[in-house]
Amino acid sequence: MTPTEIQPIVLNKLDADPKNVRKTYTPGSVESLAASIGSVGVLQNLVVRPGKKGRFLVSAGGRRLAALKLLQERGAIPADHPVNCQMRDEDSAVEVSLAENVMREAMHPLDEFEAFKTLSDHGKSPDQIASRFGVTENLVKRRLALAKTAPELRELFRSGEIELSQLAAFTVVDDHARQLEVWNNLGQWSRHSATIRRMLLAEQTTTDTPRFAVVGEAAYLEAGGVLRKDLFDESGSGVIKSPDILIALFNKEVDAARAKLLAEGWAWVEFFETLPDWYYGSVRAYPTDTELSPEDQVVLDGLEAELESLDFEGATLEPQEWEQRQAALHEQIEQLDRKTRAYSEADYLAAGAFLTISNFGKFRIERGMMSRGPKDDSAEAEQDEGENEVEGTDGSVLAKPARSAGLDDLSLSLVEDLSARKTAALRVALANNPDVALVTVVHAMLLRVGYSYAREQSAVQVSVTPEYLKGSISDYEDYAPVAEFASLWENLGHAIPGNPSDLWDWLTDKTTDELLSLLAAAAAKGVNVVEKKFSDRGQAFEHGKVLSQALALDMADWFMPTAENFFKRVSKDQIATAIKEAVGDDEAAKAAKMKKGDAAVYAETLFKDRRWLPPQLRAPAPQEPAF
Repeated sequence: MTPTEIQPIVLNKLDADPKNVRKTYTPGSVESLAASIGSVGVLQNLVVRPGKKGRFLVSAGGRRLAALKLLQERGAIPADHPVNCQMRDEDSAVEVSLAENVMREAMHPLDEFEAFKTLSDHGKSPDQIASRFGVTENLVKRRLALAKTAPELRELFRSGEIELSQLAAFTVVDDHARQLEVWNNLGQWSRHSATIRRMLLAEQTTTDTPRFAVVGEAAYLEAGGVLRKDLFDESGSGVIKSPDILIALFNKEVDAARAKLLAEGWAWVEFFETLPDWYYGSVRAYPTDTELSPEDQVVLDGLEAELESLDFEGATLEPQEWEQRQAALHEQIEQLDRKTRAYSEADYLAAGAFLTISNFGKFRIERGMMSRGPKDDSAEAEQDEGENEVEGTDGSVLAKPARSAGLDDLSLSLVEDLSARKTAALRVALANNPDVALVTVVHAMLLRVGYSYAREQSAVQVSVTPEYLKGSISDYEDYAPVAEFASLWENLGHAIPGNPSDLWDWLTDKTTDELLSLLAAAAAKGVNVVEKKFSDRGQAFEHGKVLSQALALDMADWFMPTAENFFKRVSKDQIATAIKEAVGDDEAAKAAKMKKGDAAVYAETLFKDRRWLPPQLRAPAPQEPAF
């Protein structure tokens, strides 16, 4: 027999070769290969060399051997199952094993996606494909969704011009024309997956709305609603394809909640999607404390005891039954608890209740409200730019005090906007600088554990407590650092294990550099130098300046003043001051003669590409060394 001749050898005579250079196979990969072999057989011959006593050692194909033995253990194939093998001598065993493992090239992901689609087009269901290849059905559905995106986008992915997370974002809609429209309309620096998904869903109703949380997925589907799940969102979000059904179900829930409140005796009930600003200054009636009757107290004690003993780990109920029972107990306890706070008959006749939705998709009730609307129904008049007079207490006309034109004196909302932009940019800079991130995190941790009342001297909330920037940045959805940071974390989400219990083992295989990169990304989420109206984090803001210096952050890379994001939000005098500082006296004088709106637009044209920054975003002046 020649050294490379193919011959069948029974499975129970094959052993792993100690000279095989590949020693380790993950259980999941062996499982998936076993499923494939069970479906289509062994597609590549094993390479063996003679062993002792008529046995053979597998020099190349150890994972195939492990998969065959797994099938044998399960009774899928017999112990004497013939396996085609290529014979080699002992001297070439290591070379052959190394060549097979090193020289092979992995299939491009798109080739795999399209191969799955071919199987689907030939009538194979996702669960059939999954069972043949030993993968989850959800993974098959994801690959099929990627394979169904616009051909032009798939080719961009093949050539490396689109990342996997970007291609995945397009799967939220099937319309190829719409996918290409969004891609072509986005600038090169704004093609982040979060932006792509947001634009595709701009006119869609999604499941992350409070209304859907109130109705619930089960009720929506039972009523005939169609739901398209986002396969790449681990939270299970999706697109509501039957918004009319959702609205009808939600209105029924609101009507039922209103009826219960009216049955309590309130004079009226008003529903608000979210509580209006004037609610916080509204007058309301408050209940007086009363004692429960002995009978009600016995019932309350029993309910609280049952709730305390309702331990999920030891419960005999199914998870859904356990959740339903827990919710029922909470509702009964709340009803009894309300009996300890009694309103007077006059309160019920004059007052009402506000009904709104909490952040968790539950109805929130505010009882005893004495007014359905704000105390002053007149809208607050906007200050006219040319209005320079006010009325005195005696009816005389007084000159309005001149407001400072200095750029250090900006409105609180604009300061919040600018500092939030700096926070977003700092996050990107810190996420890309593991060395500084490591120092930052250790510094913040030592402040927490080594000193008393010193933790606010760090700009990083290392708990980690991310600051929600959406309400602070005026053009949040389009601000580049926001989109870049979201894309960074979305790509990271594709890399880390889907099951949290697998995370520890996954991390232990990472190098120090990889761990530092992960640490940098995590630390960046805690950066917070947003200056709000009421804040006691002054020392943290000072540390933000130190952090900016360490990261060599230049906010001119992330912010260019425009009419909308800056000049329309300052006074005309401040516009002129900025122009004078950045351009010169002549241009400042021209702006001073214009109306504010025109001056703001004019300033935008002057500041383009000048890299000018308002004082709040400028790098701090370097400190002189102390001797």
